[in-house]
Amino acid sequence: MAKQNLTKTIPLNEPLEIGGKEVAELTMRRCLVRDRLEAQKAAGPDATPAEVEVTLFGLLCDVPSEELLDMPDGDYELLMEAYRFLKKSPRQAGKKTEA
Repeated sequence: MAKQNLTKTIPLNEPLEIGGKEVAELTMRRCLVRDRLEAQKAAGPDATPAEVEVTLFGLLCDVPSEELLDMPDGDYELLMEAYRFLKKSPRQAGKKTEA
């Protein structure tokens, strides 16, 4: 069975400035086990679970995790919802890709 590259686009309530550009939405891809390991390594040995999570979300959205630190909590909650959605199996999610 072929791998399915699931993604979810998250419209932000407040745009972020990323790399000098205003970004109104982020696209998160489905997490792989290697992403979890990479996020833990990148966050550092003394990182809290929250710091690892921010690092992971930056990785999954292909943005520097530092840029997510100034995100309003409500928009961060949208990232958390997208992560939970993508964590479900394709059968549970009901769709191959959501944009």
